[in-house]
Amino acid sequence: MACPGCDMKLMDFAGILRNTVKWKDFLVSHGIFRQSVACPTCGDIRHLVIARNDRCYYRCNKRHGKVQRCNFERSARQGSFVGGSKLSVEQILNFCALWCLLPNPRYRVLREETNISKKTATDWSIFCREVCLGWVYDNRRQIGGSGNVVEIHESKFGPQKYNRDKRIEGQWVFGG
Repeated sequence: MACPGCDMKLMDFAGILRNTVKWKDFLVSHGIFRQSVACPTCGDIRHLVIARNDRCYYRCNKRHGKVQRCNFERSARQGSFVGGSKLSVEQILNFCALWCLLPNPRYRVLREETNISKKTATDWSIFCREVCLGWVYDNRRQIGGSGNVVEIHESKFGPQKYNRDKRIEGQWVFGG
């Protein structure tokens, strides 16, 4: 799926967050929420509703006869990457935008700007890294090739006492 808003700047994104209709459209256009779902009882198409308290849902109150109603209601967050979180959608969008746009070290700024706990900031940072890692894995390609020189470097990271020359116990890291 093509991403129509990926070239936006931080202030453009901040403008989206100030307007409920704009961030609803942003979430739908990026495939995070669906614009509409079918009611499992009556089959009617129900559109996304965003309530004043940042609650996003689909609801069907269609009458079947004089007494019976569908009473179908489902959260728009269900089945999306924001589904299991207690954070508001605005906090999640703010966190993800700042995580993508700010250089390291950004942890303290992320916590202060989004008003979340240390554990939540750590969990969401890990999640953002996993999403990036998944993208890299899905879009990997061979480096080098005919006429291209590829250099490889290695380093070993581990503790060293008193800057003495001796064997370092640690992890080898390779880069190309």
